[in-house]
Amino acid sequence: MNQTLLTRLFKSIEGNKEEPLVRIAYTIIQEERRKGHTKLADRLDTILEGNLAKVFESQKNPTLKITKDRDDVFLIPADRRYKLP
Repeated sequence: MNQTLLTRLFKSIEGNKEEPLVRIAYTIIQEERRKGHTKLADRLDTILEGNLAKVFESQKNPTLKITKDRDDVFLIPADRRYKLP
C-alpha cells in the first residue's frame, strides 16, 4: 500500500488497544516489518502510539465539571438558550 495513504490512515485511528481497528493497525505494522519496510513500520507505530496516548489522556480528565449550587445540590452546566445540559 502507498506510504502516504498509510500514514494518513494511521493519523485518523483513535481508540484503545482492544478495539478491532487498532488491532488491524498493529497487524499492518507487523506485515510492513515482515516485508522489510522498517522505517515505515516505525513511523506508523509512533503515529499510532501517539494517537492512543492522546485518547488515554483525554479519558483521564473528565470533560463535564460538576458545579456546586448554594443548597449543596450538584448541577450540570446547561446551555443558556435551550437550557439543555
